[in-house]
Amino acid sequence: MTLPEDQLDEPRPSFLGIHSRDIETQILYISSGCREAMGFTPAQMMANQAKGYIYDSFSTEYPAIYQDKAKESEFEDEEGDDDESNAFCIYMNLHTAAGPPVLHRVISMRADNCVVVIATAFPERPFQDLRELQVQTLDGKLQKMVINSSTSTSAVQQGGRQSSAIQAGRAPLYFSRSRQIKAVLVLEHPEAVEIDTEETGRRPTGPLVAFCTSSISRLVDVDNSDIMNYPFMKLVAPEDL
Repeated sequence: MTLPEDQLDEPRPSFLGIHSRDIETQILYISSGCREAMGFTPAQMMANQAKGYIYDSFSTEYPAIYQDKAKESEFEDEEGDDDESNAFCIYMNLHTAAGPPVLHRVISMRADNCVVVIATAFPERPFQDLRELQVQTLDGKLQKMVINSSTSTSAVQQGGRQSSAIQAGRAPLYFSRSRQIKAVLVLEHPEAVEIDTEETGRRPTGPLVAFCTSSISRLVDVDNSDIMNYPFMKLVAPEDL
């Protein structure tokens, strides 16, 4: 599915969410923008699974997008991430508090044991039943999951990463050369809180950390609970400020 460029450029309801990277897709964090986009409060959504808000028939297949590929070696780092098909763009209809489903564009990224989602609502679009789960990946590859309602199975069609990107006329944005460790941090919105960023002879504290994945401990010598509500800029080396 594609939308006109003028519709993509218009300001519209959006929110950031994080859910577990497993079959449960338990919501771990969601921003207040979900009120305008879907009509639910963050507290209401935090008690549920992300896939439960997908109106389309492929809701049960949604978690499969983020499954790891098989290990090529017994010595391969299980917690690493090689960035292959790591970021995704998906169009789906989401349930709303008002009743009728609303089309959303979902940009998602897998990191650590969770999935980060940025969803943008298109409430003015007429309803269209999306029977196929089509996933556009970062490198331009189109991965289509076709749902067979009679057998409740899905078929995955995907080509080579580099060749498909070139055939589509888009150069790959990024290919990782080795497995990487990632952590996800969510910071306070600077317009939602008073943050002093002026030079005062001291390091600016910046926004506080509102959410952090446990993999942060593999990047810096701290536990994720240690930096919750901690000024983000204090984690940055002085020479990088």
